[in-house]
Amino acid sequence: MTTTVTARIDANRLREDIIRKAWDDESFKQRLMADPKQAIRDAFGIEIPEGHELVVMEETPTRHVLAIPPRPEDVADAPSQPAAYWW
Repeated sequence: MTTTVTARIDANRLREDIIRKAWDDESFKQRLMADPKQAIRDAFGIEIPEGHELVVMEETPTRHVLAIPPRPEDVADAPSQPAAYWW
């Protein structure tokens, strides 16, 4: 059984679980980097809908990632659990 990201899930907990698994399981981390939707579906049963992109990047001591979220007014009319902004 798979769950879509629009279903009620604890997104912070899921994010932590994915990161923890990537730290502990090099094979999972490589799959996550190559095909994040499939890796998350296989490991956690979470289906990320078509049309939604998920980018996974590994930070290092010298490479940092800054994600700029959508402006609040741009998502104000979106559903209460928008799939594109699930963490």
